[in-house]
Amino acid sequence: MKHIIRKFYLAGSIFIAVVAVGLFIQFLYFNALLDDGTKTAAAMARDTATARITGSLREEGQIVSDLAALIANGGMSGDELLAYMKKLQQDNSYYYSIYYLSSGNEMINSSGWTPPPGLDLTMRPWYAKAEAEKKLVFTEAFINASKDRLIMTIACPVYDPQGDLKGVVAGDIEVGGMTGIINEREYRDRYAFIIDGKDNVLAYPGMVYSPDDDLKKVSDIAPGFEKVISGNKIDTVRFTLNGKEGFLAYEPIFGTDWIMASFTADSMFDSVDDRIRFMFLMGLFSSLILCGLYLILQKKNFIDPMLSLETDIRNISNGDNFSYRLQSKSGDIFSTVRDSINALLDKNKILFKELEQKQQELERANQELEAYVQQLKASEQELRVQYELIIASEKQNAYLSYHDHLTGIYNRRFCEEEIKRLDTERNLPISIIMGDVNGLKITNDAFGHESGDTLLKRAAAAMQAACRSDDIIARWGGDEYVILLPGTKLEEAEEIIKRIRNMCEKEKIGAISVSISLGAAAKTSPAEDIQKTLQSAEDRMYSSKMSESEKLTGNVLKTIISTLHEKNPREEHHSERVSQLCQNFGKAAGLSEAEIGKLKIVGLVHDVGKIAIEESVLDKQGWFNEEEWKKVRLHSEIGFRILSTVNSMSEIAEYVLYHHERWDGRGYPKGIKGMEIPLLSRITAIADAYDAMTNDSSYRKAFSEDMAILQLTRNAGTQFDPDLVKIFIGQVLGRTLEPRS
Repeated sequence: MKHIIRKFYLAGSIFIAVVAVGLFIQFLYFNALLDDGTKTAAAMARDTATARITGSLREEGQIVSDLAALIANGGMSGDELLAYMKKLQQDNSYYYSIYYLSSGNEMINSSGWTPPPGLDLTMRPWYAKAEAEKKLVFTEAFINASKDRLIMTIACPVYDPQGDLKGVVAGDIEVGGMTGIINEREYRDRYAFIIDGKDNVLAYPGMVYSPDDDLKKVSDIAPGFEKVISGNKIDTVRFTLNGKEGFLAYEPIFGTDWIMASFTADSMFDSVDDRIRFMFLMGLFSSLILCGLYLILQKKNFIDPMLSLETDIRNISNGDNFSYRLQSKSGDIFSTVRDSINALLDKNKILFKELEQKQQELERANQELEAYVQQLKASEQELRVQYELIIASEKQNAYLSYHDHLTGIYNRRFCEEEIKRLDTERNLPISIIMGDVNGLKITNDAFGHESGDTLLKRAAAAMQAACRSDDIIARWGGDEYVILLPGTKLEEAEEIIKRIRNMCEKEKIGAISVSISLGAAAKTSPAEDIQKTLQSAEDRMYSSKMSESEKLTGNVLKTIISTLHEKNPREEHHSERVSQLCQNFGKAAGLSEAEIGKLKIVGLVHDVGKIAIEESVLDKQGWFNEEEWKKVRLHSEIGFRILSTVNSMSEIAEYVLYHHERWDGRGYPKGIKGMEIPLLSRITAIADAYDAMTNDSSYRKAFSEDMAILQLTRNAGTQFDPDLVKIFIGQVLGRTLEPRS
């Protein structure tokens, strides 16, 4: 009994320890959450400020970019351009000056400032940086010449259609206006500031530069910050600022050498930390008091009476005096138990011990018997499982060894064994039907191998439906089937062939009908070699296939084109327009009527390979990602494979294959260039590009004819044959081609 009590107290001690540890772990967990909260708060403050600054820079940068594009397109006089820049300055409060400097050092400035004679402004940092980087740039912040503003310049180069630099558009904005959101404290113990690439502080809470001030260094407000930052990465690190521990979050600002930094001190959450610590101590103290009271009451009301009862019972068990009786005690919760034990002792004495012994022996015997029975059951179950596995494995192996895994009919191994087994006189006449599925390759190329597998399954199903129950149907090869007909005349075999063809007409894969070329032969005398019968059936099958193949493949091609147009009507209209453009182009280029006819067909089928591209990709709104672009680029090769299956379209297939090659060799799929690209492919490429530009697509609006002509002109000699571009614009479109300067 004492060891039970010791375990009881031990369990109580363990319980108290577990509660204390649990509370401590919770305390640590909440402290960690506060630490993460501080870190997250710093990162969120940084991201918010960066987003606002970046948004402003993007908006102001877009103004300069749009003005550069306007100047590049031409069409505005100097006075018109000056008026337009003044209007831009009035509408955008951040700018106090917008100007354009040509490559010849001629300036148009919205502020009216005119450079003194002899001053070469093309050497200014903003002009040199825009010219060198060839894109929109942001200069470093600096105090302007009048010493009254901290400014930065946004500049963008302007190029003519030939790619030569015309000049640079620029605008001066006041840094203080852009960074004003930083100059006020957002929260207690939280700071945000901006530095440039030379560690100068551009913005800090409460800091305002006067005209004569030098730019302050970041080491003046955040000592050690320059050692923490790492290149252009975004990070959040532990940092001490103004004597306070916390987290410093920083990241670069779009298009500039600026860095946005946000510091959040741990002290922001001190009150929460104090409340958690108080809750932990109160919980621990309450748990200790409750456990102590519980143990005291248990000892007084249960453990002490139980120990006394144990002592008395031990005296009964160990003593030789069977007349010994337990003493009743007032207030003892076990008084009833004592009385009951005394009554039992009076009635049983010796018989009790004998009965107890027999009962123990019986329980041991039952346990041994139960263990033996369970062992037998387990052995029986294991044997049953092993037996069922063996039977299932044998059935599966037997099935797989004689059946085709795709169609479920017999395989070639089984068929060859059956030919040997059936080659007896009592089975004469023996007829053999050899079948070959038509259009498997074009189906695989157009709709994928899954559709090709479905075609093979439907063909097998058609033969099963047309044959008798005891006829043997087997898959002989990739798309070949053999049917063994013992006791069947050749005339009967021909009737079965008719039934197979009728069943095939009812089977379709999408819009394509299932078709099988079939041939039959019969062995009628024992002297004939059944292998020759098989060869004869195969020869007749190939003869049938030769007469049917071109027509069937042509029908499949028409179905593929029809399916593509039904799936995407935009492609149908595009193909018709390109075909007409190609026909007109061929006449303008002086091609023969035969070549013009080919051109018209190429225009109609140049995108037939898109049948293998998902509708979700063809109809996608917006630009393709890398994976989708890879799929789209395959359409010319897929179209080539589809058209190559039709003998009469083999030459057309080659023109379709190369219609996305470029004059400079950077096209696809082969990367050939110049005159290596077939003439009809080069013509189709121009007609295809022009129609695509002048009609709406899923990812952009149509260009005007002038814009499309401009794009063709710009890409002549790189993407397109320059001589053919001149013919197309001048003779097909009837437009005057302006010479490129």
